Amino acid sequence: MLWGQRPIDWHQLPALYPPTQIQGIYRADPQAFIVEEDLGVEPSGSGEHWWLWIEKIGLTTEEVIHRLSNTWGIKPALFGYAGKKDRLAVARQWISCPIEAKPQLGGVGVGLEILAIHRDAQKIRVGQLHGNRFQIRIDAITGLEALPERLALITRSGIPNYFGPQRFGREGQTLERVRQLSQRDPEGRRRLRHNQSMLASAARGAGFNAIVAEHLDQGTLDTVQCGAVLQRPGDLREQVVCQETLLEWSARVEARDAVLTGALFGRRCLSRHAVFAMEQGIQDADPLGRWLLGIFPYEKRRALRVWPSDLDWQVIDEALTLRFTLPKGSFATAVLKEIGAIGIDDACLDQ
Repeated sequence: MLWGQRPIDWHQLPALYPPTQIQGIYRADPQAFIVEEDLGVEPSGSGEHWWLWIEKIGLTTEEVIHRLSNTWGIKPALFGYAGKKDRLAVARQWISCPIEAKPQLGGVGVGLEILAIHRDAQKIRVGQLHGNRFQIRIDAITGLEALPERLALITRSGIPNYFGPQRFGREGQTLERVRQLSQRDPEGRRRLRHNQSMLASAARGAGFNAIVAEHLDQGTLDTVQCGAVLQRPGDLREQVVCQETLLEWSARVEARDAVLTGALFGRRCLSRHAVFAMEQGIQDADPLGRWLLGIFPYEKRRALRVWPSDLDWQVIDEALTLRFTLPKGSFATAVLKEIGAIGIDDACLDQ
């Protein structure tokens, strides 16, 4: 899998830390991967929407909504969710629906259970998410003597915020579908259907991974320079560094009060100077870059680095169980990549 001439296959992407002797394999079955959503807010208890705390196994979030839609006769567009969760996992998340629905606690067909029902005044919106809590079992684990030091390092210094390989499908098949789509419309002038929009998001993710890899190769993942774009926790506004604010933002990044970002490509860019030139070069290195400029009028920014929190672990019968929390949009596989040679069961890429 390439972006331009740069390999962005998961195993060829550069890591932040030196390799360890830790090896294992994860996700042999859904019970080995548990994810639980944290919206950062609780339902109010009153209003014209149901908030349903559901558990799904072997289903996509869209399949859950269509099943509930057919069960209650409610249009799928009237349902809400904050983020999509893995299919091959035990996933717990919030789903909202209008008060006209008649939800009840318990199972709704195979692989779906409503665990709690509350009311709220608002529909849940995409992105209305604080983070996700993961529990992952890694089998056939070896090299455990290196684990405590590596987890302490990850907690202290974070991980590159790569999009995980499940974003691109088995052997990059999703990205290849994007290339086929873009070849029919190289300038990105046609309006995309919903499923095609998902393909465009995958292409953006591939470009972003190439940006992260370039920063790691250059040793600039932490370098605050004029023209860099930063985000602060809880602040939706991006800040562009200029000469007058360089020292201030450098101190904020060191104190983890701000984080450097990379581009999800679009026509209107925020970065300037050397940062812009680097991102522009990566964008221009692949025909998908030009296509994405036609599809997206504005770029988005994504943190280059994230810090897992509440990280703990347990070993039973040569299986390692990891628990940690990540901010929204970040991938648990990016944590595993920095721990060691953790093999990914191919089934988890068929999402």
